Amino acid sequence: MILGKDSENISASNKIRLLLSQLNIGYQIPTDLNSLQEFKVSENNILDAPEAIVYTRNAIVHSQIEKRKKLSEISFDTILETLQLYIWYIEMSLLRILEFEDKYINRCINTNYYSNGEEYVPWSKKETEN
Repeated sequence: MILGKDSENISASNKIRLLLSQLNIGYQIPTDLNSLQEFKVSENNILDAPEAIVYTRNAIVHSQIEKRKKLSEISFDTILETLQLYIWYIEMSLLRILEFEDKYINRCINTNYYSNGEEYVPWSKKETEN
């Protein structure tokens, strides 16, 4: 999709948005991820889920004092939900690569029963047929 050096100039959050657009997934934080929702509201520079993932990842990975301070201000629940969302994006990417078109269990839906979290993958044609 992007050729040459142009890909070097794209921010990490925009790279994630590009991937999500290919998977037919919106950029919003899933409503059941309450801590991550609260985190987005409390941080002025976080616009959506990709931005929250990159912010948290950078706070964890980079060792500058400023980043470590940011990490100490992020709650454990927020970090856990960010990881949950990131893993969900990876799962969706793999399912798309494998051309999976059926139902799966969405890890970003809080439910007491697995069957309540069952839904079609976002790109499935079966969902529109039913």
